[in-house]
Parts: sequence; C-alpha cells; structure tokens
Amino acid sequence: MKQALIGTMLLVAGTAFAAAQAPQSDQGVARLSLVQGDVSTQRGANADWQAGAINAPMLTGDAVATAEGARAEVALDFADILRLDANSQATLANLSTHALQVQVGQGLVDYSVLGGAEAASELDTPNLAIHPKGRGIFRVQVNSDSETIVMVREGEADVSTSEGSATLHAGQMITVQGTDTPEYQIADAPGRDGFDDWNRQRDRSVENAQSWGRANRYYTGVNDLDDYGHWVFVPGYGQVWQPAVDAGWSPYSVGRWVWEPGWGWTWVSTEAWGWAPYHYGRWFYYQAGWVWWPGPVLVTPRFRPVWAPAYVAFLGFHAGGVSVGVGIGRVGWVPIGPADPFHPWWGESRGTRVAVTVVEPLAPVSVRVRYSNVERISTDPHIAAGVVLVSGSRFGNGTVVRERVNITEVRNVTVINGRVPVAHTAASVRVSDREVRTEALPRAAVERPTRFAGTPVATRPVPATRPGFQRFGGSQPGAAPRPVAPRPEVTRPGGTRPEASHPETTRPEAPRPQARPEHPAATPHANDPSWHRFNEAGRQGNSKQDKSGAKKKNDSRGGGGGGVYR
Repeated sequence: MKQALIGTMLLVAGTAFAAAQAPQSDQGVARLSLVQGDVSTQRGANADWQAGAINAPMLTGDAVATAEGARAEVALDFADILRLDANSQATLANLSTHALQVQVGQGLVDYSVLGGAEAASELDTPNLAIHPKGRGIFRVQVNSDSETIVMVREGEADVSTSEGSATLHAGQMITVQGTDTPEYQIADAPGRDGFDDWNRQRDRSVENAQSWGRANRYYTGVNDLDDYGHWVFVPGYGQVWQPAVDAGWSPYSVGRWVWEPGWGWTWVSTEAWGWAPYHYGRWFYYQAGWVWWPGPVLVTPRFRPVWAPAYVAFLGFHAGGVSVGVGIGRVGWVPIGPADPFHPWWGESRGTRVAVTVVEPLAPVSVRVRYSNVERISTDPHIAAGVVLVSGSRFGNGTVVRERVNITEVRNVTVINGRVPVAHTAASVRVSDREVRTEALPRAAVERPTRFAGTPVATRPVPATRPGFQRFGGSQPGAAPRPVAPRPEVTRPGGTRPEASHPETTRPEAPRPQARPEHPAATPHANDPSWHRFNEAGRQGNSKQDKSGAKKKNDSRGGGGGGVYR
C-alpha cells in the first residue's frame, strides 16, 4: 500500500513535471562525451577553433576535429552517438528532436544508432549521403572530396548520391569515387579492427548501464552514473543518485561557467559524469551528503524533458554596499531542490530556442520533507556550505576557484531571479584553457569542404559512358525520379554567435575556400565488372539475390585483421 501511494504521488508529480518543462522547440543540445588526446571544437562555421573538453555543449552548426592519435565522442541524444578517429572532422548540421544530420568532412567516424532511437539520421560526405534505417552501426571513411568508403557493421542504410541510391546491408562495404559522375563498388566489409572494437565497447557501456532504469530515458549521459556513485532510496522521492566524492564537495563546484549565446551562462563540468545531473533533475542534501533526484521516471508517452544550462539559483553578494550587478562584489550559486521554484535566465525575448517561464517546485505531493535549498541557506549549515562563491571578476573567466563563504553573508544574500548581471568576455566562450595547435587540425577543419552531398532532391537517369558501369537508382534508365525531402540548411538557431572579443557584435562571414579539383579515380574501372555507374544495369546491393548472397558470405566469414582502409 505504501509503495503504491508513493508511485501515485510520483506519477502526479510527473504530470506536473511534464507540464512545467514541456519544450517549445525541437532543437537539442549534443554533448562532447569523451575526449582522448588533442580534440578541438568550433562554435559555428565562422568562429575560431578552441580546445575541446568533456561535457562541452554542442549546438547545430558546431564542429569537432581530432588531431593525430586523438579520438572523440559526441552524444547527439540518448540513442545516437558519433565517434571520431584520429585526423577527422565533422559538423553537426542538425540536432532537432526528429532529425539528426552530421557532415563528415574528413577521416574515419563511427555512427551508432542504439535501441529506442526516434530521430531520423543522415550522414553527409562531399560525395554521398547515408541514411541509417533504424538501429545499427555505420562506419564512414572520407579519404577525399571524391572518395568515401561506407561499412555497415550492423543494420541497414541507404547510400545515395546526386544520381541515385542503393541499400547497404550488414557486412557490406561500398566505395564511391567521383562527385558529378560517381562510380561505386559493393563488396564484403573487411574484418573488425581496433576502432570497431573500441566503438563496440563504448556502445555496450551505454546500453548496459543500470542507471537507465532509474531515470528518464531521454536524459543523455545517465549511463555514466554507474561507475561514479550509487543509488539510494529516499521515502517520497524514490531512487536518488549519490556521487562518490570527497567530504565537503557540493554540486556545480568542479568546472566553469561558459557563455552560450541563446542559452546564456552554461555550466560545463570537468567531472566524467557531469552531464545529466547538471542539466536535468534536482539536488538536495540527504543524511550525509548531496544526492541527485532525477525527477519522476515518467510513463507519459512522447514526453521529452527540457535540457537546461544549469538548475541553480544565482546569489548576489554585496561588498561595501555595492552589488555584483555593477561589477563589484561576489556572485554565488546553489543547486535548486525539488521544492524550489526555478527562475531561468534565458527566454524567448532573448532569442533562444525554448520559451520558458518560472518552473514551479517539482517535489512530489504530500511528502513529509519538501527539500528547498534556497529557503534553508541561512538555517542549514550543510546547505550554506554547498554555496559556491567567486569574485565578480572571476565569474565566467576560467575554472571555478571557490572562495570561503561567510555565514553572515549567506544570511544577507540576494537571490537573482532572472538574468545574471555579469558581462561575458572573450574568456567566457572557452571550455578549456588549453591552446589549440592549428597545425594539428585536419585539413577539412581548416578548409571546410566546399559542398556536401546531402539528401538529393531527386534522382535522374544518366546514360552509360563505359560498358559494365552502373549508376544508382535502378536498372531501368528513364525511370521517373523519386522525390526526396530537401536537406535542412546548416543554420544555428538563436542567431550567429558573437565574436569573442566583441560580445555584442557578429563576426563577418569568412570567405569560402576555393573548390579543390576532384581527385580522379586511381585507375580506370572500365574493365572491372565490380565497379558501376548509377542508374545503369548491374549490381545495386538491394535485390533479394544480393541480400541472400551477402548473408551467406557473412555467415561463412570469420574475424580477421583490419586497419584503416584507403
């Protein structure tokens, strides 16, 4: 009976939770979830490259690049993950709820679509586009603007060019050469290599995480909680997560505040698990430490929680009778609890993608203890000790260095309900203090490909130029073209990013690089029957006979070596 009552209370709270946080836009925020070696990011096409850092937010139009010996992982949402091998570059062209689009400019990437994925995915290269057909693992290697190799390790995908498309099945590989009149070859994919094994291990760590059963499934990054803490039961609230940290630790204390146009001040934690607990849910002090309450594990269909830059209450401290609002004094913050209302510092009037108002307290109804951190700052020494305080000149200018909190000052604190009165600077847009080595960036990161194939508007038959070659799109020249939805433009919601040194101005558009000449095929393929042009008779990789043949070969093929295939 008691458990049923708790379940009912959480369900009621969940309904309010959904209503209070219903998103007004379908634009999402990706997470740089793993950084190994020299990884750089770019905020929009015209911004400077900067050093990447774990838990850095990435929005539509942002790019990521890896240097020699480096790897990176970007969680696009809870089920779609992009991973880059060394010397690779990719741009996040679209991050909406229903459509994800990535442009791979150079190098080797893996794209995993895990269980429960809901968004339609597209990966573009300079000469083709890949459309995964549901769950699967897809490996894309861009050797040049005119050569792309695609391997399907699991699942199926449609591979298309401006002249047609074909379906690629698990265990198959397609090599496409050329741009205006591309040629292709379908063969069995080679055996797995170290990059494949690394991706598979990462996928398993995400899918097998026990924490998924204790939090909303749309919370990106919940899989990281297993290794850095444990779950405990709190009466009236259900399961809460307690991180394994040192005594005296408090939330939102290890990291920095970064200025994100459209969102404003955004918390970037340097803790490996520091994504989901800082952008969803609530914190409160329970027994001997801080715990994270993820909110109700909702059963409401189609509910998507709102990602927030941080769930904190900003506090203004006074020095000499002058507040931090005029540049003198100190500014602090404390995580909001389940019983605290939330006052966002961004909103529709400031051009963001999400229209927000004050979020009402989310504590379950009829609970004995309604945890309110803001109300208890001056009475509970644990909450007072959890306040993070910095000087006004240090806020948003690098890694947080805490100052000692005086209990008398805490009792006279002013809660800032709205925009934080601290101006952002050039340092505010950086997620890391590490300098970028421009010479280490991949070619595509500097030059940016002049075009990407994207989704073709329609297929069109082209006469054969050499015997034995084939074009995508079918064995019947002259067939009616198949209409396809146009590719979304690569734009950044909320306007262009301000230039770092002049926050209120926009950077003029940089000149586009001159188109590079197309790389010719290494050898003519006229005498090789395995190479085809699109739309002409020949193997297309999507007939029943091809599927059966591919399956038999895959079943009989063992493991093997690998490497990067060029």
